[in-house]
Amino acid sequence: MKATKKQISCILSLTSQLPPEEVVSITKKYDLKNLSKKQASNLIKKLLEVKNHGKNTCKTRRNSPNN
Repeated sequence: MKATKKQISCILSLTSQLPPEEVVSITKKYDLKNLSKKQASNLIKKLLEVKNHGKNTCKTRRNSPNN
């Protein structure tokens, strides 16, 4: 399943707050045009770690507990 609009918005927001070299370093292994929900979730976690050193400020809601 493709990433949700909310996930994409969160990723865009986080990447705009980080230095470009950090964004490239973190996102280079992802196909940003075809992210799955799980990949988007993992990317958000990595971006948050860099931005906030683990402090989660961008919440995503899961549709089911098994995602």
